[in-house]
Amino acid sequence: MTKQLVLVALLLSTTAFAASNDDTVRCREDGAQAELNACAAEDRAAADKELNDVYKKILIEYKDETLFLEKLKIAQRVWIKLRDAEIEAMYPVSDSEKNSGWIPGSAYIMGVDNYAAELTRERTQHLRAWLDGEPEGDVSGSSIHFKKN
Repeated sequence: MTKQLVLVALLLSTTAFAASNDDTVRCREDGAQAELNACAAEDRAAADKELNDVYKKILIEYKDETLFLEKLKIAQRVWIKLRDAEIEAMYPVSDSEKNSGWIPGSAYIMGVDNYAAELTRERTQHLRAWLDGEPEGDVSGSSIHFKKN
């Protein structure tokens, strides 16, 4: 009898948990803070995807320029560290607060994601120079190819 009660209790708690998982927060710009946070997270993910797409195109277009790609990969890793440090400087939270799960207000996550998306879009624009090319006749000797006609 005790085993049956435990089994029924476990089944009911699992069902209740599954039902609560159906309450996924959707992005609505006119919604509550949780929905605004979801929009910011989607925007950050879109900015990350765009950055990765541009980066991959550069890797393909410059595939024969191994020294440049080596340096670009180093620069990208350093930029990611810089971006993360910049976000932490803009939205500072101590390690003990992070570890406890504490956040300084309901809009904190939205602010972090919005700022990350902004920084990521700036980096993407910067990287696009390698895809857009530079005018023929530039004598700087940079790694950027000349514009294709």
